[in-house]
Amino acid sequence: QPDRYLIKGKRVVEISDHWLPSGGEASSPLYPLYYGDFKQAMTLFDRENMSLLPTNIGAGAFETDTTKIRVIDRFDVQLTDTEAFVAGSFT
Repeated sequence: QPDRYLIKGKRVVEISDHWLPSGGEASSPLYPLYYGDFKQAMTLFDRENMSLLPTNIGAGAFETDTTKIRVIDRFDVQLTDTEAFVAGSFT
């Protein structure tokens, strides 16, 4: 599997520079590396405050004879074990 990276049998997940940019200077950039058990480190909460709002008038729906729906769903992330992962970097 050429698109899957492993270190000692553990999967390595590559994140885009857009979400996790590198630092340092152009001649010797520092690439961030986070490793550990992220399932133990943080918890994702669904705040269950979903908001639905349909319209058949606005946002061009009237002109195209369609109904458009806006959905807002809220989540929260809390650290539960700060020692479950470590932040590092490499060049």
